[in-house]
Order: sequence, then structure tokens, then C-alpha cells
Amino acid sequence: MLEEFLQTVKDNNECKYSALLFNLYEDETAYTMEAVYGEDDKLIGREQPFVICGKECSWEQVLKKVGVELKEYFKEQKDSFKNLKEISYGFVDGDLLYVKKPRKKKEQIRFVKEDFYDMPGDKLEAWLIVYLTEDAKEKYQEEIWDTNFRHLSEERFQYWCEILADNFDYKKYGK
Repeated sequence: MLEEFLQTVKDNNECKYSALLFNLYEDETAYTMEAVYGEDDKLIGREQPFVICGKECSWEQVLKKVGVELKEYFKEQKDSFKNLKEISYGFVDGDLLYVKKPRKKKEQIRFVKEDFYDMPGDKLEAWLIVYLTEDAKEKYQEEIWDTNFRHLSEERFQYWCEILADNFDYKKYGK
């Protein structure tokens, strides 16, 4: 029976949608479900919700059963739902669970020398030791050890800020 409902959901899928939500309800005599594409752009089962089962089951059992079936279905049908970045389900008054969770794009951080100007000298030294690329560490290691970062001239401070910005190890910073 769920297969028929999911077939209707599949038949209504369009490339313009990026999210699909299955709302679960605990009604007086049964547990029911509807599907929602986008931000309430397309509703499936709002007027005639799909009946999952009667009240003989607990809401926890229903949630688990629906989750297993949805995950299995969408794994088998992944090519038909490539447009969706998010597929979620849950009771309307509870938390969302995900069949397919949207990927958060990491913002690409790029430092420029001016980003380090507010650092005290000893913090700049620590960042140089930790965040310089291995090649830059090898190149500047002796110069770093011979420098008193607490008493840098403005010109030398800017010099080190520029070296750090030009040779920053973003992989290490992202860990």
C-alpha cells in the first residue's frame, strides 16, 4: 500500500523541487502521512492522507517503520529523485529525520595579510608555527625562531602577516 503512495509521490516529482517532506500525523484512529514538495508548493495526500496503520502501534514504532521503508525506497529509486537535495520525514510536532540530508557548503575562507593585523605578536607567532604550509615552515623556520614577536616593528609585523597569508595551510585550519 505504501508503494502506491510513493509511486504517486514519484509521479509528482519535478526538477524544480529540491526538498521533499513526509509529514506524519497521529489521528484519532490511525497514523497517517502526507508528502510535501518544496515549501508547500505541492501537497500529496493532504485531502486524503495515506493511512500508515491503526493505533495498535506506538508512535515510535510508526516512525521507525516509515523511516526504514522510506530509506529503502529512495535508495532503490535514487535516479528518479536526483533533483532533491533533502528528503525528510517526521511527526508534524516533532523533530525531522532525514533520508537525504542537505549538504552544507563550507564557505571558502581565504586570508589576506590584513586579517592578521589585529593579532598580538605572540599569537601571530603561534599561528605561523601551526598554520604555515610544510614548505613554508621549512623555508622560514630559522627566521621564526630568531624573531622576537613581542617586539616587532610595524614593517616586520606586516612582513610576517603577509608570509602567513601567502602560505596558509587551509587543510590544517579546517580540521
